[in-house]
Amino acid sequence: QATLAPTSRLISGKVTGLKGSVKKRMQELQERAEASQGLLDRAQQTVDEAQSKAATSPILQQALERLERVEAVLQEMREAEAPFLMGIEVMPAEESGQVLQRMDRAAASAQAELADAHKFVALKIVEVGRLAEGAAASARKELEKVQQQIDAGVERVKVFQEEALKRKRQNLVVIVKEKIEEAEAAILRLKEAGTDLPAFDAASLPEALERALTTELEAQNLVTLARRELQERAQELKASAEGASPDMLKNNSEMLRTKVRVNYMEAELSKFRKLAKNYEERIKVGRSLTDTSNLLQDAESEVDHLVEVAAEWPKDERPPADAEKSIAAVQSKLGSATAQVEVKLQTAQGLELKELRGIFARLQKAQGKLDGVKEAARQRSRAASSQILQAASAAVKRADAAVTAAASSAAAAQDASGEKLEELSGQAKEALSLAAAAQRELSKGHAGQLALEAKVEFARLQLRCKALERKGRACAERLAARFDKVASEAEHIALDALRLAARKEDDTFDADELFSQLAAGGSDISVAQFCDFVAQATPPLTADQGRVAYKRIAPQGLHKRRFAAALTDFRRVVRDIVLTDNFEIQTARRICKLAPGELLEATGAARLDESLGLQRVRCRIVRDGVCGWVTVGSAGGTAYLERASQPRLWCSQRTALRESVQEGSAEVQQLQPGDVLDLVQGPMEESTASDARVRGVACHEEAVGWLQVRDKSGAVLAELSKHVYKCNEAIAMTDVPDFASCTMVRRIEAGEALELITGEEEVTPTEGGARRKFRACRDGREGWVTTKGSQGTVYVRAAPKHYVCLQAAPMHSGLGADSAVVRVLMPGEAFNAFEEPRDVSGGECVTMYKARAAAGGEGWVTVTSAQEVQPWSARFVVAQAVPLTSTLSTNEAVEPFEVHRLLEPGELVDLPEQPVQDLTSGSLRARCVAVADSISGWVTVREAAGHLQIRPATPDEEAA
Repeated sequence: QATLAPTSRLISGKVTGLKGSVKKRMQELQERAEASQGLLDRAQQTVDEAQSKAATSPILQQALERLERVEAVLQEMREAEAPFLMGIEVMPAEESGQVLQRMDRAAASAQAELADAHKFVALKIVEVGRLAEGAAASARKELEKVQQQIDAGVERVKVFQEEALKRKRQNLVVIVKEKIEEAEAAILRLKEAGTDLPAFDAASLPEALERALTTELEAQNLVTLARRELQERAQELKASAEGASPDMLKNNSEMLRTKVRVNYMEAELSKFRKLAKNYEERIKVGRSLTDTSNLLQDAESEVDHLVEVAAEWPKDERPPADAEKSIAAVQSKLGSATAQVEVKLQTAQGLELKELRGIFARLQKAQGKLDGVKEAARQRSRAASSQILQAASAAVKRADAAVTAAASSAAAAQDASGEKLEELSGQAKEALSLAAAAQRELSKGHAGQLALEAKVEFARLQLRCKALERKGRACAERLAARFDKVASEAEHIALDALRLAARKEDDTFDADELFSQLAAGGSDISVAQFCDFVAQATPPLTADQGRVAYKRIAPQGLHKRRFAAALTDFRRVVRDIVLTDNFEIQTARRICKLAPGELLEATGAARLDESLGLQRVRCRIVRDGVCGWVTVGSAGGTAYLERASQPRLWCSQRTALRESVQEGSAEVQQLQPGDVLDLVQGPMEESTASDARVRGVACHEEAVGWLQVRDKSGAVLAELSKHVYKCNEAIAMTDVPDFASCTMVRRIEAGEALELITGEEEVTPTEGGARRKFRACRDGREGWVTTKGSQGTVYVRAAPKHYVCLQAAPMHSGLGADSAVVRVLMPGEAFNAFEEPRDVSGGECVTMYKARAAAGGEGWVTVTSAQEVQPWSARFVVAQAVPLTSTLSTNEAVEPFEVHRLLEPGELVDLPEQPVQDLTSGSLRARCVAVADSISGWVTVREAAGHLQIRPATPDEEAA
């Protein structure tokens, strides 16, 4: 067209001025141009029609797709109604309601889809009108068909909604009918319950009426619910009513009939309430007399039972403890029943009055029987009180005689020997026990509730017994103090003589040699051998004093082990005093000040400083082993030291005795539970090292926490490094420094930590810049990294306060000892610290003792919070039931033994000496004296399997 149009215009312009053959030729050309133009116009028309057809094809396709969606939602709408089309004439209301809800949702969805499709088709019809006439007519026709189908769908939705509304009204009627039927069933049960009430007797009528009232309450609730449901559904039917259709009229008729049924049920409820009220009044009248009759009947049965029991009471004993309570309880019931009858008699009439008079006669008869039981109880109480009083009087007389005799003997024995004082002390204790026995007899009077006439005499006996107890206690305390003084003096003289005889020129003891001399080759030093030795002491002891000293030193026999322990000389500081380095105070230098309670061991005999009149002794401080001289007493009689027993330790569990205080020193002996150690030095307290942690962030994964840089043993887990760098931006790590021949090891990310390898010098490539060799803290890869570019760009910078892990180090969430581990940093990883390291709270404090085992081994034992070793106590408490036997051995094949008795758990025993090993059974045994009854014997401290049978008593247990 672009070529033909100018050509045609040129020919038209030329032809008018030509003549002859040229003009003819030009006219031919003009005809040909006009023919070509016609052909071109027809071609253009064909192209336009083709384009219109191409444009209408997607529009029709979209319209058909919309139509398919419409058909789909219409199908879903039809399926929603399917449960109503299954031939089920009556569907449960709840299920029907669910189906109706689905139908409403389906109709709404179909209506929305149809409206959207109708709008879409209308727009497309307008759009098709703009196309070529031929194609537009065909497309418009197809779209109009689609529009007709959509309009048909709209009509179907309207019909569906009308049907759903109709079914909804029917469902409302069904719901109301169901509620009415439930209420009618309850009313039917209520009528049956009311009909059955006359058949019950007086005892079962209240329970039957209670059941009927429960049924009435249930029926009332159901009727109320039915009435409410009827009103609500009637309103819904009224709101949905449109015109007077046959279905609507039918539903209204059903609702009216339902209302009549509800009125009938409410009338039946009113009838039952009247009936129930009549029965309640009858029961109330009968119950007033029934309660009184039941109370009387219970009292009569209890009185008859008391009469039978009282006939079997012994005549010379008090009635049982619960007899008086039973009598009082019956009397209370009779009194209550009598009061009720008297109140009712004032207003009673007719049959009620007659019944009350009969009940009153029965009450008088029961009261007469109860009075007889009371008299029998009083007679027996008087007899029992007389017996208690006689027994208590006899016990007080015996105690009076014993206390008087003990006091007279004590007054006459001013210069008695030690053994005589011990005998008199025992006599006084026996008198005191008789006074305690009398007090126990008197306590029976409190428990027995004496008769009134015996209480005055009983009070006199109590006062007399308390006076005897005070007198006996004072006598026993005086005798015990005098005996203790005599026995202590004899014991100290004997021990001083033994120490003097056993002391060598270097002030050390040779206990074994002296024991062999005194025992004459035997296993024990006898009383006679001991008395012969102390008779030669300075000052000499009599045989009586020797025997007393022997009992104080070795109550269970003076064997070799006990003899060696007796020779030890321990003193306790009672006043502030100074420990010096020399005997002469004028030239001595002060070592330290000793506070009261400090324990010392005398390492030599006491010496008298004649110039000052002071007794001084060389000693060793048990706590730290420091040696020096200390003043025992002044010339004026002031004592600075007092004698103390050998300090010992007791093992509560397995632990090691080591050569030194160092934890890793060689083990001398393995100590077992129950082993007893002689304390040589200690206690020495020391705090164990604790962990050190530093707060910061791990360079890998950016995890924040506290890194452990040192453990309890002092091992360093991470150290502060000056060679840690961080990348400013991503850079490559290569295997060699030369750019021309290098290979990339891996990419180093921005912020990644690198550790400088100090053995390699900085390299300057020919291209410029600088390179250093690093190790990546993240994975340990090594290679060359550009630190400075050829144009001056810095890629790597030094990172201060960075730690590098030497070994696996945990990172905790906090500084506390029990804080959780966040993660574990592997060797080579870097950690950025925010502050200086800090010690973890909770370092353990340990106590160390130097001690000597029974087998002779000496070393150090460490005590932690587990209390492996505890101070020795001579008083033990029984942990498990254990027999008290007559011999060390518990193997009858070796030596027959006798079991004195069984020691019960919690019982206290005294151990005068250390436990020893029973070689026949492998158990640890000890001599002991039971605190409860003073029976002595042998007891197992530890079984062969390692289980402890007794343990040292705590201060609270000793006080109890």
